[in-house]
Amino acid sequence: MHARSNDAGALTRGASLISAVASDNITLSGLIFDGAHKPLPDRKALVHLENCQSVKIADCAFRTSTGSALVAVGSSGEFIESSFVDTAEVAIHVLDSGGMLIARNRIKAAGNGGIQVWRSQLGDDDTMVIDNSIEQIANRSGGSGQYGNAINVFRAAGVMVRGNRIRDCAFSAVRGNAASNLHIEGNSIRDAREVAIYAEFGFEGALIANNSIAGAAIGISVPNFNQGGRLAVVQGNIIRDLLPKRPAGIAVEADTTVNGNIIENAPTAGIIVGSGTYCAMSR
Repeated sequence: MHARSNDAGALTRGASLISAVASDNITLSGLIFDGAHKPLPDRKALVHLENCQSVKIADCAFRTSTGSALVAVGSSGEFIESSFVDTAEVAIHVLDSGGMLIARNRIKAAGNGGIQVWRSQLGDDDTMVIDNSIEQIANRSGGSGQYGNAINVFRAAGVMVRGNRIRDCAFSAVRGNAASNLHIEGNSIRDAREVAIYAEFGFEGALIANNSIAGAAIGISVPNFNQGGRLAVVQGNIIRDLLPKRPAGIAVEADTTVNGNIIENAPTAGIIVGSGTYCAMSR
């Protein structure tokens, strides 16, 4: 399936504007998907794909969705150079994917998340989230951190989050939860109202390097050694102008190397090492 047009599609009724199941080699280019603030069924999106391989969505515009904008389940391919504006839930959600490329998209004003890379169970994923612009991410559904993040990686191993420009999010700019072998590199982050970069819960292997953070409650946090969180490197990051309510530049627990970071204007602590009986390695 190949669709290329400058026309707009507006939702009037139904579950999605485009829905595909077990359809490979789909290309959508130059299309406008307008949700028109019409109700969507739970867990549905303007474009909803399931078990579709070699998908390409490029240079499209998604707007005014009352649910999510783009959802792909058990699929592979690339979502590139598209815009997502005024999404009530999540702009891009991929579940159990096979190495997606999510690159150079522009996301603004999402109610619960910018980009989510999730898996039903722990496993290799290898999705690349690179060079996206994400701003104004809210947290409509509450919770303890699963929503309100610009980029959220959950149970997915081998994910690369690189070169993204992130501003104004309710929780974290990049949040990895049980995400092993996670690379978070070279991102520019401003105004994260909780922890800017988080690697937590049951991960093994995280590289957090060369990021720039301006304005956050905590710059970088690597916790949960008691629940399997281990083996991390926090290196070469610039962190400044932290909020006074939770004023730590970097907070890490065991099996973590902290090296060559610059922290400025942290009201109480630049680096907090260890938690209780958990002894971190810092140099």
